[in-house]
This record gives sequence, C-alpha cells and structure tokens, in this order.
Amino acid sequence: MPEKNQLVLSGFHEFGHSINKNFGKMGKILQKSRPVSLLGIPVMLIALFKNKKEEGEEPKNFLDKTGDFVKKHAGKLAFAVCLPALIEEGLATYNGNKLASKVLSPELLSKVKTTNRFGFASYAAVAISTGIGTFIAKTVRDKFAQPDFGKTQEK
Repeated sequence: MPEKNQLVLSGFHEFGHSINKNFGKMGKILQKSRPVSLLGIPVMLIALFKNKKEEGEEPKNFLDKTGDFVKKHAGKLAFAVCLPALIEEGLATYNGNKLASKVLSPELLSKVKTTNRFGFASYAAVAISTGIGTFIAKTVRDKFAQPDFGKTQEK
C-alpha cells in the first residue's frame, strides 16, 4: 500500500459499506433508505416558494397545512432527511476501522482512522450546512418577499 496515498487509506471505509450491505440487516436498511435525502429538494423548494400566512389566517386544506408545517420547520427537516445517509456513512466508517484494526499495523491503522474521521466529518458538514442553509435561505426570502409581514399599515 503506497505510504503517501490517502485515497488508498479510505478504501477501508468503502469495505465498510460492503460489510453494511452484506452482513448487517440495519446496514442494508440504511443503504436502501439513502434516497430519502432527495426529499431535501422539495423541502427547500416549499420553504422558498410558499408564502407565510398572515396572523390569524387558517390553512385552506391538508396540503396547505402540510406546506405551512414544512415551511416552518424547513431547516430541521432538511437536516433530518440527511440522517439515514449520515448514519450509514458512520456505520461504514466504524466497520471499515474495525476491519483495518485486524489487518494493519498500529501506525497505518492510525492513518486510516484519521482519514475516515475527516471523511465522516465532511458528510456531517453537508447535513448540517443543508439544514442551516435552508433555514437562512427561507428567512432571507421571507424578508424580501414579504418585508412588511406582520406590521400594521398606518394611513
């Protein structure tokens, strides 16, 4: 194994994905649930394009009520739909590190664990920034689209 090639070290993480799929029921379920993260797209679109309700205005129907809920909790929902992928990546990292500990020297094992730690941190950063970015985008959009929302107009 080339000493300077960090990409080779991340191979144990990829072996972890294989272990998840082939040897664990939970890992297999998590891998199949990864497309749930695509629900982040409609969450973001609803958050950006649905107008806030005026005070006291009631939702018209179930769809309107659902849209209001998604708009209100868009940042949390955008983060939540990333969780299955994030958990599966964490499990792959754990299984890859466990496999590496059986076949590598302590020095190389340390490098593998460090590489996998940074790899997992990148997945966590994507999930967190998706939630925060959706919240900020929704908030900024509402300020510009409805700048006088909630203020009484004096004549």
